[in-house]
Amino acid sequence: AEGQDAAKEEGGDAEERGEPQDQAAAASGNSKARAQQESEDETDEEDRVEEHLRDAVEGSFRLKRILSDDTLDGPVPAKRRKVMKPKQLRVGLKEQAKIRQLLLKWSCTEDAILQHVLESLPMQELKQLHESGYLPDKYNAWKTAAELLAMHAASCREKNGPGGGPLDTVSAFKWRWKLDITADRVLRKLTHRE
Repeated sequence: AEGQDAAKEEGGDAEERGEPQDQAAAASGNSKARAQQESEDETDEEDRVEEHLRDAVEGSFRLKRILSDDTLDGPVPAKRRKVMKPKQLRVGLKEQAKIRQLLLKWSCTEDAILQHVLESLPMQELKQLHESGYLPDKYNAWKTAAELLAMHAASCREKNGPGGGPLDTVSAFKWRWKLDITADRVLRKLTHRE
C-alpha cells in the first residue's frame, strides 16, 4: 500500500510538473507541447522587441515555423537537374536550321557557346551573318570565337542604327520613321509645342 501511495505521489508530482506518464502520450503530445512552448516563447520575445523591429521578428518566427513543419513531415525530396525536353526549343525551327547551317559552315558543330550566341540573335541577323561570309577566328589568343561573334553581331547591329555622334530628338525621330531631309527641315522649324 505504501508503494502504491508513493507511486501515486510520484505520478501526481509528474502531473503537476506537466510530465505525461505514458510514453505513447509523450510521443504524441511532445510535438504539440513543443509547438505551444515555441509560440509562448515567440509571444514573450515579441513583447520585448521594439516596434520598428516587430515585422522582422514575426517574419523570422514564421520562417522558423515553416522550416520546422517541413522537417517533421518526412524526408525532403532530392533536387533534380533541369533537363530540356526535345519539344522545348529555345528558337524556332527556321532559326535552328540556320544556326546549324552556320555552325557547319564554320566547322564548329560541337561548340555549345557559339550555338548559344547564335540562338540569341534574331533571324535577320543570322541571314546577314550567312550572307556576309563572316568567319570567327577559332585560334585567337585573347578572345574565344563566341566572344568575337558576339562583338561582330553587335557592331553589325550598330551599323543599322542611327549615325554616330550627338543626336537630338529631331534626328532620332527622323531616323526612326525613315524621313528624308525635307521632313527634317519642316520638323526643325516647328516649336516644341507643335
